[in-house]
Amino acid sequence: MSKKKRGRRKWVFGENIKKGPRIPRKKATFAAKVAEKVFSSGKEKKEQVLDKVLPHSMKVVQLKIFCEGTDNPMGTATAFLATYKENLFLITNHHVVSGYYPGSKRILHKSRIAVPGRMEMYCRLVKEKGDGSGEWQYETAHMGVDFGQNGMNGWLEHPELASKCDIVAIPVDTRLYGDFEGFGFNSIDIEAAIESELDLNVMDELFITGFPLPIDECYSKLPIYKAGYLASEPGEYANTILYVDSKTKPGMSGSPVIQRERVRFENKDGGVLITERVIKFVGVYSGRVGVTDIVGEAELGIVWPFQEYLVPILENGKKTKR
Repeated sequence: MSKKKRGRRKWVFGENIKKGPRIPRKKATFAAKVAEKVFSSGKEKKEQVLDKVLPHSMKVVQLKIFCEGTDNPMGTATAFLATYKENLFLITNHHVVSGYYPGSKRILHKSRIAVPGRMEMYCRLVKEKGDGSGEWQYETAHMGVDFGQNGMNGWLEHPELASKCDIVAIPVDTRLYGDFEGFGFNSIDIEAAIESELDLNVMDELFITGFPLPIDECYSKLPIYKAGYLASEPGEYANTILYVDSKTKPGMSGSPVIQRERVRFENKDGGVLITERVIKFVGVYSGRVGVTDIVGEAELGIVWPFQEYLVPILENGKKTKR
């Protein structure tokens, strides 16, 4: 008697909800088993670990990308959740979802045939326990989005630059999360980021927060903070795209880039009352995709400033699908 096949969890991004065969997970490495032990050794211990995590880390997710048609794994990338005017979006690079070089129809994959069909990710949800302790409760949601030819999901791209701007926004319908009632998403508040008045100068230290390695092969299930330096003058001439000097991996495409500032509060006598570390959102990292070989050899990556490129997408983005 044949065993009954288990269906895959529902895809909950956008409009399309589908079921299909479950894809077997890659065998975990020793590093992944160690990390899994930390996060699976009891709900109370897991919450104690996550309570100490920088809130920004909870806003960043790893994308697992699968090929259209064959559903074979194609690799990984990074994305993050962002809120704008009370709407929730998943933000990543255009080349990650389209499979093409920015501004062209040239396929990125070495086969020159394979393009993304769907993606999977795990997002951490949070809510206050409500017992007066001020502590938080965490849950993990397994999510995905289908970009195949028969899929209904699309993305928002820049209203003028289209695919030449290597950023996309995928609307997230929070009404589909009935199993997590009362929980909220950790997300970057774009309106708050606009008001933060980012003071950015050449040689400033920046942090690219993403996943250079597959989670199954890494000790950490949270994003890695890769440090780099702003290598170009912000707003030089008419060019607002930034170069950052940092060694990164392809898996970090779509990572949010942040700046950490130390704010000092002093009393009238000049004594320091408190020093606070403030994190400010800078833009979206697209790595070295689409840059010339000579720029890539110089280990310069591209950062798209959020106010100039992401905000127009969230305001008037053009709905697109392959």
